[in-house]
Amino acid sequence: MRKLFSLLTVSGLALLVSSNFALADDILSDAINAVNNLVSGIQGLLSAVASILIFFLTYRIIKKALNRA
Repeated sequence: MRKLFSLLTVSGLALLVSSNFALADDILSDAINAVNNLVSGIQGLLSAVASILIFFLTYRIIKKALNRA
């Protein structure tokens, strides 16, 4: 009876540890996804800023060229 109880205890602890590793893996996966989404958002924002800067620089160049003509 004592051996059976010890076996059940060890099995329960092993199950608890493995479920905690799975939970930690889920948390890590969620954190990685959050960082990837943040990086993607920052890249989109930088792309929009670059597009706006290119537009205004092109506008200024065309405006100067038309004023000289």
